[in-house]
Amino acid sequence: MGCGSLSVYKYPKVHWKLVAKEGRVGNSLDRLLRSDRSSMGEALMREYEIGAEIGRGRFGVVRRCRSVATGEEFAVKSVDKRLLADSVDRECAAREAKVHGLAAARNPYAAQIHGAYEDDHWVHLVVELLDGPDLCDRIAARGGTPFPEPEAAAVVEALAEGLAACHRRGVAHRDVKPDNVLFDALGHLKLADFGSAQCFLDADGEWAPMRGLVGTPWYVAPEVVAGREYGEKVDVWSVGVVMYMMLSGGAPPFYGDTAAETFEAVGRANLRFPSRVFRSLSPAAKDLMRRMLCRDVARSRASVDRKRRDESGGGTKPGSITVHGEAGRLAAWALRIATYHSSISQCVHTVAAEDNHGSHVGDDLGKALGWSRW
Repeated sequence: MGCGSLSVYKYPKVHWKLVAKEGRVGNSLDRLLRSDRSSMGEALMREYEIGAEIGRGRFGVVRRCRSVATGEEFAVKSVDKRLLADSVDRECAAREAKVHGLAAARNPYAAQIHGAYEDDHWVHLVVELLDGPDLCDRIAARGGTPFPEPEAAAVVEALAEGLAACHRRGVAHRDVKPDNVLFDALGHLKLADFGSAQCFLDADGEWAPMRGLVGTPWYVAPEVVAGREYGEKVDVWSVGVVMYMMLSGGAPPFYGDTAAETFEAVGRANLRFPSRVFRSLSPAAKDLMRRMLCRDVARSRASVDRKRRDESGGGTKPGSITVHGEAGRLAAWALRIATYHSSISQCVHTVAAEDNHGSHVGDDLGKALGWSRW
């Protein structure tokens, strides 16, 4: 269902990689993998040496692979279309390579894709190999201890920058969660798994609303749960959930014992900060999470300006979108924290003390951090 040690709330930790290690995977996938080694595809097998399995999901497997031509190592994600429920799911699997490539282009915060192969039964994606732990592992390793605010800020900044780049290209990730926030060997953040991603701009560059209950229960936005049309702002909500989990020690802001109960909690969006958990958390951090985890999309989670036109006079183009709103503010906030290596409250006071331009600095966090408006 999701990630988190969740010791504070006594909520069970569920991690797909741990499930895979314990062997609790679908018998159908096991049977197909054992019986059909040729499923790797002739073209893929010619160009890559396929290595050990490194993870599994419900519909596929991830293995190491090595380029025959260069010797460089990658990961190959293989999805069995025969296990997907309907034609829509199969279409999404086939579309992942295109959407992933669009989102990752010139985006240092996204796992890069190096090749795609498809046959009647399988879709294979060759992607950047990331050997470091994912954010779920990092949260679990802390045993319920919250991240220090500067450390959380650095992660959230990189995540916001990566999503902003995706949104500029008209791609919404739609499944942002700690499991999909990976790190390379040097500790650089990489957003991964674009299997649920979708373009929210049509062929003319105009905004095209998305539909469908897509994502993971803890992290989906209220408009998704409600069955309404939605846009890229659902990613900003998910970043808010990730931020909350890092600063709570692993507990999600909205959850229930079942997926249905979790969706009900998300729909209510009754955000709380229990004092026993958030005793030392700065008011500024709470304020930012309230703005991201708010049901009022128009007021709280605006993320792009679709009114900008390209110089040719045509419609709005994916490359001409300007990122605004919470995603941009989130990155700015995190950058301030990382720069000053202090708590958010200390950062506000520091910026206020050093501001010699005559701007009024009071309780308004936006003004204190130099943002023109909220």
